[in-house]
Amino acid sequence: MALRVYPKKKLFSVWSNNFLPSKILKRVDEAKPDLIHLHLIGPGVLDVTEFRRLRAPLVWSMHDAWAFTGGCHYPGDCRNYTQGCGACPQLGSNEQDDLSRRNIIRKRAHYNNVSAWISPSRWLYDLALQSKAVPLSRLHCIPYGLDQAIFSPEGRAEIRRNWGIGDDELALAVGATYMGEARKGFHLVPSALKKIAAQRKCVVLQFGSGEVENAEGWPCPVRRIGVCKTEREISALYKAADVCLIPSLQDNLPNVALEALSCGCPIVGFIPSGLSDIIEDGTTGKVTAVRTSEGLAIALNQWLYAAPTRPIVSANCRAASESSYSMKIHGAAMANLYARLLAEPKRDSTRTLESVVLT
Repeated sequence: MALRVYPKKKLFSVWSNNFLPSKILKRVDEAKPDLIHLHLIGPGVLDVTEFRRLRAPLVWSMHDAWAFTGGCHYPGDCRNYTQGCGACPQLGSNEQDDLSRRNIIRKRAHYNNVSAWISPSRWLYDLALQSKAVPLSRLHCIPYGLDQAIFSPEGRAEIRRNWGIGDDELALAVGATYMGEARKGFHLVPSALKKIAAQRKCVVLQFGSGEVENAEGWPCPVRRIGVCKTEREISALYKAADVCLIPSLQDNLPNVALEALSCGCPIVGFIPSGLSDIIEDGTTGKVTAVRTSEGLAIALNQWLYAAPTRPIVSANCRAASESSYSMKIHGAAMANLYARLLAEPKRDSTRTLESVVLT
């Protein structure tokens, strides 16, 4: 409702104000947790002013930039978050004391109650430091982990055969939970594929929900998989693909990239973003800072021209995944952080650890 007073707004990403009180504090109090781990609270799971009412150490995993902006989940090219927001370009505002400024002032007033902040990517970690809202002493970079038994390269040949994808076809995985968000960049993909589609036989494996802008301009066949309901379904798609395209104009540490990597599928996408952490340029995929259709097309063509053979690429991707994104590595890092927080003064470290996860 607060956004209605900004008729010139042009949102680059999702926007959350986080005004309304939650209904879960009573449940948290009854659980008497030793530690509380927050996740995506921006859309209204927990009001930041309620932090002071929580009696256990708070850990907050930032899955986007919302924690240190005035409402946007991704700032785009805006740098106002480094100065406490105001005159927000996404709101179309020229006023310093606008909704974004009031939001971030309100949020920051309660951040002393957060014991530890977690950024999954170095990119988001750096943005958080630049914001001056998140203190370095309490900021940690801990990447996600995933089930590498499900997300594995095995079975590629059989899946392609069952799906009717020929050995001479270039299969491109393209998708996200919601493709209609402008930040996701899927409107750039159809024109980016024109050159490669004119040179060789291609098929797009499109998954997820939402319509892709300019979808009528696809230069090659599109197989619309839709929403994959299980991890095994999405794993099969990555295995079938030769390349996973991630055209997000800004992203943290996209699960699509981590899953594709674990399945031995190389990735092509844009930086600066969390893809810088995931992709070893020229070895497990290709990145470009030219965030346009042409930039994506050039990066894809450069990868296809110089890429190692599929067995080598698959082995490179899998090795990179196992070295950084296993559940074991992630779990150990989280357990170590929890233990350190529970060992701080005035904490009863003899109790069995219980945590309440707010998502």
